Amino acid sequence: MATEVERLREENDLLRLRVEELEGLLLNADLPPSLGLSRTAGRVLSLLLARTIVTKEAVMTALYSIAVEDPPDDKIVAAFIFSLRRKLAPHGVAIHSKVGRGAPGYWITNEDKAKVRALS
Repeated sequence: MATEVERLREENDLLRLRVEELEGLLLNADLPPSLGLSRTAGRVLSLLLARTIVTKEAVMTALYSIAVEDPPDDKIVAAFIFSLRRKLAPHGVAIHSKVGRGAPGYWITNEDKAKVRALS
């Protein structure tokens, strides 16, 4: 039993490393330096640019999937979205919120995604 648990822990550790590598590839978009984003805020924006809608859980997973034992407060996502909204607003870009039925989430219109990419 103990060896099976050890094997599963090792496999879990390897999978976490692989997820981190893949997220690094997916969430490493070329973002405009003029926005002055931190690495973490850049990952959130990259996620918004890559998907149609992003749930709070998806942001938490992308940012903190390795910190399972000590997850951050879930209000951190709202703080990142607030900060990104302030930095994107002068460029005419809005982050929209979905509330109500289903999982709440955030999105950027395709028009606004194009504006962000044009800032580079």
